Formats: sequence, C-alpha cells, structure tokens
Amino acid sequence: MTHLVGDEDLLASWDDIDAAVDLFRMAGLCVFEQALPVADVDNCREALAARMQLLDRQLAARNVDLDSPWRFNEVCRRRRGRYDVRGWALSDPVFAGRLLWAEAAWLPFVHAVLGEDAVELWRGVVDNRPGSETQGWHRDGDHLFADVELPAHCLAVFLPLVDLPAGTGLGPPQFFPGSHACRRAHLYTGLNDEGGGG
Repeated sequence: MTHLVGDEDLLASWDDIDAAVDLFRMAGLCVFEQALPVADVDNCREALAARMQLLDRQLAARNVDLDSPWRFNEVCRRRRGRYDVRGWALSDPVFAGRLLWAEAAWLPFVHAVLGEDAVELWRGVVDNRPGSETQGWHRDGDHLFADVELPAHCLAVFLPLVDLPAGTGLGPPQFFPGSHACRRAHLYTGLNDEGGGG
C-alpha cells in the first residue's frame, strides 16, 4: 500500500469492528480481506467485462479518440487506458443486487463510522486496461470545510475484482495513511498532477 507502513499495519478484522474504526480514524483507511466470496467477485468481473466490451463498441461508433481526454455522464477517461465508470456499467443485476450494499460484509463498519442512517451515494468501477498510464495522486473526496477537523461524513469502499500481486504492474491503489487530516494537508501538496491536495 505504501512504503511508510507495512500492509499488515493497515489490516482490520471483521471480528473487531471497533478496532477497525479506530484504525480508520487514525490512518484514514483500513484493509479488510475476503469482503466477498470468490464466486461473487468472479461474477462481478465477468459482468463488468461484458459491459466494457459494449462501451468499447459505443466509443468506436462515435469515433472517440481514446488517446485524448474525454468525458461522458456515465464514463470518463482518467488516463490512457484508465476509465472511471459510474452507474452505467453497474446496471447489471450482478452489481445492482443486495450483495454490494444491504448484505455487504462491510456495512457494519460503514455504520460504525458514519451512523446507522448512512446511505450509498454512488457506485463506480475503475477499468484499468493493460498498458494504461498511472493516475496521479489525488483525493477522492473533500473536507466539508478546508481547515476544520470533523468526523468522517463519507467514505469510499474499494473492492478489487482481480488479484493485485506486487511487482506485476497490477499493484493495488496506493494511499498516504494520515493524509485525510486537514491539519496535515500541507504535507501532501504538489504530489499530483490532477488538482487538489493529494
């Protein structure tokens, strides 16, 4: 995850949600393993692959230049070969089912951080193709106020659909633990080429 701490330092247990919440509040992230059964991950990956083939055909039909930046309501190109998809590809029943929200293994953690009235705002997929360009450091969400430290008002759940072995070019997302805190934001400026703090 990062060179500053070992991956094991960020591991949380499904059996100790309180400890996971403490880790999340301190580091700004935590890692749970086996969030979904392998068969469900495989089904999600296959459904996404079919939708992305349809996307490729639709982009080709519109003569979209894949080497230039482009953005539609449902999908945008973050970098060459890296697509950020919201909603459209996830309309498949495999994604729309209760599995990824109402019955999700991570829901007790989400409720412990945000409260029992937490709701899902949106669901998306990053389709990172072979040979894609690395995306710069960026923040996925902003603070409500620039200089006021408040409890979390939202969080992101990342669920890889492929194995992410180190050293293969399929590495996991990287994070700077602690960079979520307003009081430390100045330490992460200038780390990205995408706007925002880091």
